[in-house]
Amino acid sequence: MDTREQLLSTAQSFLLAPHDLETGKLEGVFGSLLKHRLDYADLYFQYARSEGWSLEEGIVKSGSFSIDQGVGVRAIAGEKTAFAYSDEISLPALEDAARATRAIAAAGVLYVIASGSASFDVHAGFASNGYGANSPGGYNLLAGFVAEVVLTAFFLIVIMGATDNRAPKGFAPIAIGLCLTLIHLVGIPVTNVSVNPARSTGPAIFAGGWALQQLWMFWVAPLIGGALGGGLYKALFGE
Repeated sequence: MDTREQLLSTAQSFLLAPHDLETGKLEGVFGSLLKHRLDYADLYFQYARSEGWSLEEGIVKSGSFSIDQGVGVRAIAGEKTAFAYSDEISLPALEDAARATRAIAAAGVLYVIASGSASFDVHAGFASNGYGANSPGGYNLLAGFVAEVVLTAFFLIVIMGATDNRAPKGFAPIAIGLCLTLIHLVGIPVTNVSVNPARSTGPAIFAGGWALQQLWMFWVAPLIGGALGGGLYKALFGE
């Protein structure tokens, strides 16, 4: 067995197999990244074990043991590089990191296109989500927060309903697409509409300033809305 095969075998033993990951699942993550016109993508796995002992006159006084592990996703589009990291090694964590990375890289592509205009000013917002003075309609924090929670919850209910085993087959994309269109029509005047933390993160990184300062709300509110929508669907329509 050559060095490359030994490294791959070690990675499978320590990183992939214990977390129910296999090459087919990793290929699926790469596929979801590269189908969005990225030039390059890769994964970084981290696994480190350490232990320490404190002795005094030959007697063990204290000891420590720790394991640091995680996985990162990097995507490159043109001259822009995006990176996301999770300290949990699992397929859902990988998929979440891939979505965040893809959104950041996609915002980089939009930046390259938009910057071709002499009147473009990235600090004007770059379609970032915001509230208060940075809301398209001047809506305050509370209004924006409630809108994001309710719209995300509504979106999750529609997604779960459209993909339920009891729903007619083949109509889920139509229902989900029309729902997202309605959400944008309602939410753009309020916050520029997020309902997806990854969508908010990409433009905010490029716009900087107030967009990054207000980004927290567009992570917290959709997460609450998603949990609320999932709970409501299970309570009202669960089998």
